[in-house]
Amino acid sequence: MEAIKRYKIEEAKYGISDSAGPSEGSVIVGVKYHEEIDGKETESKWLYNSEFEGVFTKWMLLDENDFDILIEDNWGDDYLDRLNGSTIEEIDGIVLGDKEGYEELLESINENPESPAVPLVRFVLALTRCDEDKCDELIANGINHYADEIEIPECDVEEEYMEENEEF
Repeated sequence: MEAIKRYKIEEAKYGISDSAGPSEGSVIVGVKYHEEIDGKETESKWLYNSEFEGVFTKWMLLDENDFDILIEDNWGDDYLDRLNGSTIEEIDGIVLGDKEGYEELLESINENPESPAVPLVRFVLALTRCDEDKCDELIANGINHYADEIEIPECDVEEEYMEENEEF
C-alpha cells in the first residue's frame, strides 16, 4: 500500500525587496511546512520562491527561516554558496521550472495532478503572483492547514496556461 503524504503549512511570509537578488522589487515568498507521511510528521522546512523581474525564478529548500536575509540582501560569499546549494528543481515529482517563468512547472502539475506537492507548490506560486493586498488573507487561510485543504485561487500564470492549454 502506498504511503499517504500531506504537507501542513506552519508559517508563510511574503515580501518585496529593495535590493535582493539581481534587481529591485524582487518578490520573496517563504513557506514553512512539514510533511506528514502516514500520520508521522517530518521536521519542518522552508520552501522559498524568489522571482526577479516577474520572470526569473529560484526555488530553494532550507532548514531555517532566512526570509529577512533574503529580503535585505545581506549576502556574503558563504551565504551565496549556501543558497546555491539549496536550489531545488523538483518536489515530489513536480518540476519547479526552468528559471525563466512557470510553464515547465504548470506542465508538470498538469501531468502529475495526484502529487501531494501540487497544493503546496500552488500555494507558494499564488503567494508569489497575487496582488500584495491579497497576500495576508491567503497566508491566514493557509497557516495550520494542510495544503490540500486550502482553497487556492488561480494566479495569472495559471490562467494564461489554461487559456493556452485547454486540458489543464
